[in-house]
Amino acid sequence: MCIRDSANGVAKHNGAARGARDAKAKALEEGFEFGGTWGALALIVWSHAQLYYFWYCITHNNASLVVTDWADFAHQVRTGCAPTARTVGAYVLFIVVQAVLAMCVPGHEVQGYPLPHLGGVRLSYCCNGLGCWTLSLAGLAALHMSGAFDLAGIQADLGAYMTSAIIVADVTAIGAYVGALCLGTQHRMSGHRLYDFFMGAPLNPRIGSLDLKMFAEARVSWIVLFLLTLSAALLQLRRHGSISGPMCLMVLAHGLYTHTIMRGEEGIPVTWDIFYEKWGWMLIFWNLAGVPFTYCYQSIYLASLPPFEHSAAYTAATLLLLLAGWYVWDVSNSQRCYFRMQQEGTFRWRIGLFLPWLPGRFLKVRALRRVRRPAFCARARTRRRVAPHGRARRASAGCQVHPNGARLEAAHLRLVGRGAQGELHGGHCDGE
Repeated sequence: MCIRDSANGVAKHNGAARGARDAKAKALEEGFEFGGTWGALALIVWSHAQLYYFWYCITHNNASLVVTDWADFAHQVRTGCAPTARTVGAYVLFIVVQAVLAMCVPGHEVQGYPLPHLGGVRLSYCCNGLGCWTLSLAGLAALHMSGAFDLAGIQADLGAYMTSAIIVADVTAIGAYVGALCLGTQHRMSGHRLYDFFMGAPLNPRIGSLDLKMFAEARVSWIVLFLLTLSAALLQLRRHGSISGPMCLMVLAHGLYTHTIMRGEEGIPVTWDIFYEKWGWMLIFWNLAGVPFTYCYQSIYLASLPPFEHSAAYTAATLLLLLAGWYVWDVSNSQRCYFRMQQEGTFRWRIGLFLPWLPGRFLKVRALRRVRRPAFCARARTRRRVAPHGRARRASAGCQVHPNGARLEAAHLRLVGRGAQGELHGGHCDGE
């Protein structure tokens, strides 16, 4: 079925797209994910252990993943990762400040998907990420330059900050689970308490207008990651009087990642995480602790070395590869999310979409047609070219540059070599 008028075509396919989401949700409810209770337990234990393991390997084992002295490992973790009142207080204060900014800074309102458990009601999300991001950078710069808070000093207490983040994440997960049970806001409970704790009980927990799930996903994890990388660069500058090219690439990579998420925040409400995933230990732990303190170790390793440089050609090639990976990741995810918003009739053009402007972020949809797939997908064709999202369907984890060798890692990119098709869908036909 082809519909030439894009606006009418999008509207007519809304019901089918919502039906696909509901069908997938029902299918997921019929079985356990991640191996059920034992799989959830294993992931909880592994997630905690791998943070300390990588910390020890980078800071005390010369970046080798082979640990030979486990007694020293236990000693270093016990002495170097013990949280202090200062580190716990700083991390909690950072989250509180970010929450206050999220609730107070002006932004534009975006409507999410209609939620079945609320009778089809759409929740509103205040997307003020760019404003909060700018104010956060300005405030931290002022604190650092005034001497009130030394950003480079984060590296000296990295293990303590990591444990502080782990404690905050675990306590938050317990609070979210118990709170949902007490308030009667739990959803899709299996009856297996550990598994339900891992997957979560509340679906859309809020404090006033602040959506906690979206806040933890978009604000805390990526800003903390950027600050950890920035602190590593400042430490290298303090120790050696210069910042190496590889370290500059890391700052650029994580800065671009964070800025892009803040700029494209309006696309998050139409993702599967917000629409379907419950706010459980899995999302809470990895947003508040796992992501920033796992992705930062390239920068931490670079800070432990004297500055070194690759050849100009090698550095230029790495920079181009980084920017190319960032472009594919940004444009493909923009097309996917903005297309879903067009399907729902919630897309609104705003000037912030130009910061920075990347060509290809928006599709000029000329035709929509049903295709035979396990779930409904809308296939969109542009006027002269195919949608890049069809060629980069898994561009979901951004770009990271390896410190020693400057390796670009556009995680989860899967290039589709056959066909000129852009698969842009309102549901999660690919399990996203």
